[in-house]
Amino acid sequence: TDDQREQSYSERQLYEAALERLTREVAAVNGNDEVAAAKQVGDVLVSRAA
Repeated sequence: TDDQREQSYSERQLYEAALERLTREVAAVNGNDEVAAAKQVGDVLVSRAA
C-alpha cells in the first residue's frame, strides 16, 4: 500500500515480524492453520482501516 512505501526497511521488517507472530498466535488460539488465521487477521486489519 501507499503507507508501506513510506516506511523504512526496518519498519517494514518489524511490521512483518509482528504480523507473522500475531497470525501464529491467532492460529494457536482458534485451532486453525496459519493460512486461515492470516485471512482472519487481514480481514480485521482491512475492516479497521476503512
